[in-house]
Amino acid sequence: MPISKLSSGKYLVKVYLKALSGSYLRKQETFHGTTKEARGREKELLAELQSQTSLTSLSTVKISTFYDAVQLYLQYLTIRGRNNKDHLRRYGLIQRLFGGSALAQVSDQLQAWLLQSIGTRSNSTINRFITMVRAVFNYLLKLEVISKNPITSIRFPKMPEKPRDRTLNQEERERLLSTIKANYPNYYPFFYFMIIVPCRTSELVNAKREYYDPVYNVINIPDSKARIPITKPIPPEMIGYFKSLPTDVPYLFYRKKGNTYYPLNNYRHAWERSLKLCNLSNLRVHDLRHISSTDMYNMGVPERTIMSSAGWKTPMLSTYRHKDGMRDAQAIQQVLRGRDPQTIQF
Repeated sequence: MPISKLSSGKYLVKVYLKALSGSYLRKQETFHGTTKEARGREKELLAELQSQTSLTSLSTVKISTFYDAVQLYLQYLTIRGRNNKDHLRRYGLIQRLFGGSALAQVSDQLQAWLLQSIGTRSNSTINRFITMVRAVFNYLLKLEVISKNPITSIRFPKMPEKPRDRTLNQEERERLLSTIKANYPNYYPFFYFMIIVPCRTSELVNAKREYYDPVYNVINIPDSKARIPITKPIPPEMIGYFKSLPTDVPYLFYRKKGNTYYPLNNYRHAWERSLKLCNLSNLRVHDLRHISSTDMYNMGVPERTIMSSAGWKTPMLSTYRHKDGMRDAQAIQQVLRGRDPQTIQF
């Protein structure tokens, strides 16, 4: 649903919505105002399309396969503004796995898939798949298409998950960043920012130029996966990068081909290739979020402050902070040395 800037204060706002019939409803108009106001108008136009689709008719839709059920649920997520590329990719996968099955067959097929997946997929991946299938059936239950959800917690209990504890020592960080800078210079600011400030990739890939506040040297993310606005601090060594952004670039992190700027949607290729070149393994882009959070914590940044910057609504550091028993023990010794000595004899 793009918003195209035609000139200063003038935007072309387009929205579309897939109807239950399979056809698309579209609206567009020329809007005068600020970028923020144009986004507000985009939401208003989408709401108008939503009223045309009449959600009250959803419960009368004939659903013959699980594929139809997933399509219906994805439309619901789109209407609620909760759909994204990750959702489409993941639900597209369960559609391929179980899409051709009748609703009554899905629980048995999911059980068979679960037995095959244990030991070959991580418990977090298995839990995610089960949660996704359960969510589709919960929506059908809400619409009264079915009378009960077959994906019960008794038959499909949550499997224990062990948080990843991958970290980087100083030599590995320098090796990784120097490799990225030498081979993928356009991606260097993107990954450098992530290794310093806890971020989700989607927050930076979609970050627009107008999110940058040059007065306070922060990036204001208006919306996030947590559905809250987030303010990201800019590391002092990166202030020059942001102040020198080309005047016509629409993104904070970008690549340029010819005279056109593009967002870094294809960062995974640069990441995987860089890992091979610098001989690092078992490191995911999302690990940088946990690594940077741990670094902040070790530097003495309060947990609530890290949560605010990272976009965590709940205290996640107890799970995602990388544990170092020796370092923690030495930190405690420093505190104990500052106490008054006790007179107890041993």
